[in-house]
Amino acid sequence: MKLSASKKGLTGLTASALFSLLQVLPAFADSKSVNFSGSWKNQRGSKLIIEKSTGNEYKGVFITAVAETKKCIGKPIPVVGIANKNAISLSASMENCGSPVTLSISGLLREKESGKEVIETLTLALKNGIETWKSRITTIDTFERKNKKQPLSDAQSPKPASGITSKN
Repeated sequence: MKLSASKKGLTGLTASALFSLLQVLPAFADSKSVNFSGSWKNQRGSKLIIEKSTGNEYKGVFITAVAETKKCIGKPIPVVGIANKNAISLSASMENCGSPVTLSISGLLREKESGKEVIETLTLALKNGIETWKSRITTIDTFERKNKKQPLSDAQSPKPASGITSKN
């Protein structure tokens, strides 16, 4: 298995290797109340702004800082998901910005020793169309919590509120 690492993350990992990696990371204590609501930013500059919908369901937007389809960069893409304690799974389609990509983002909420909350994610990006080596892309990212509450209406407006912008 070839593994490459860079400041932008890891690529080329198998699903079992990724699962093993996520298993050794310290998880949130089961007794803690887990809340994914808020704004999050990863090491690439992409953002997740999510809020609890009903029960253990979440909705929000994903704002990518990196994309092959350049007009998707900075555009809020709707995401929907479901959580199970400190685990969350989110889905999105980049179709609205002209991209053939759908995303499956799975992550575990962690608390670093510094007390900062992060979601360690494994993302599968699938391209529709012709089957090539680039039609399935897997990444590992760390989204760090920026604030507990970020109203979705602010994230979807032309001028984002609270200092959160859709540009790097």
